[in-house]
Amino acid sequence: MTNDDIKSAIIDIVAQVTKRSPDDLAQQCDAHFSDELAMTSVQFFPILADIEERFDIDIDYSEFLAKVTSINTCTAYLTERFSV
Repeated sequence: MTNDDIKSAIIDIVAQVTKRSPDDLAQQCDAHFSDELAMTSVQFFPILADIEERFDIDIDYSEFLAKVTSINTCTAYLTERFSV
């Protein structure tokens, strides 16, 4: 799975949960989830669950929440997980 595949999947997941356009999100990959995209925790936890399901992985929620703040940081986090 490539970095672009991971990023595309994350964009799709975030778009479904937030009801935003994938094209819009693709232009805002560095935008902070809560500060700039105005995401709430109510939206964030389904995203975590969808990521776990889509990639068939278990995520340490506290580690994920500490490291992941945007689509790009989420992509980096998952890319690192898959390269280990």
